[in-house]
Amino acid sequence: MSFLDYVLDLDEASVWNIVSATIEARNNLLFMQESGDFIARRGYYTTRDGQGSYLIKLTLSGRGLLRYGDQEYQLEPDDLFFIDCKNWQHYGTEPEHGAWRVLWVYFNGATAESYYKLFLHYSGGKNVLTLPPGSAVHGLMQALLHSYDGDGIDHLETDIRCSGLLTQLLTACIAQAASHQAVTLPPTVQNIRAYLAEHYQQRITLEELSAHFFSALPICKSCSSGIPTSRPQITLSACALPRPRN
Repeated sequence: MSFLDYVLDLDEASVWNIVSATIEARNNLLFMQESGDFIARRGYYTTRDGQGSYLIKLTLSGRGLLRYGDQEYQLEPDDLFFIDCKNWQHYGTEPEHGAWRVLWVYFNGATAESYYKLFLHYSGGKNVLTLPPGSAVHGLMQALLHSYDGDGIDHLETDIRCSGLLTQLLTACIAQAASHQAVTLPPTVQNIRAYLAEHYQQRITLEELSAHFFSALPICKSCSSGIPTSRPQITLSACALPRPRN
């Protein structure tokens, strides 16, 4: 059973678009259902459960809050949340602050669930991330907000353009989530990489690397099951190294 309760305590300059995508888009593409630029006052909130779509909401200014799953998040400028609206959620203006401006897009589609799961995978299960300055997400959400402005006769063509923007938006969100989970190479590996980059014009053997970095622990010469018949060597062409800057 679905549930929806909300109060639209909004400034009159707020924008709310409701879109009716074509049947072709709904059956085959990512498609937008609603989007907005809300300048919310103190009383604004939404409580929802059992709605079969996805929501991305980006804080531009002010402060909001999100309760989702067993987590509560304080939302500040450049914070973005991405949620599955089938699950219970409550979000709104942070009462003590009294103002919250957000860009948002409500969408669904054939691959929406896969993008959402991938986002959670790279975010470590968190529904909120903070965007860096200059993130492409801001521009993409603005483009989605205006994607149906002056819509012409061929509505499907607009749906296709909008689907492309949604794909770019989701890709950007996932890439940003992944950057927060980037694995740092161990210091020894970083040192070896730097050494190889500095001496890229030389022919370097595994024995030399072992003596330089692992004097008490030799490097394994082969990962194959047999015994190597020749002296293995590392050369520049065999390694993925950073190119020198001219």
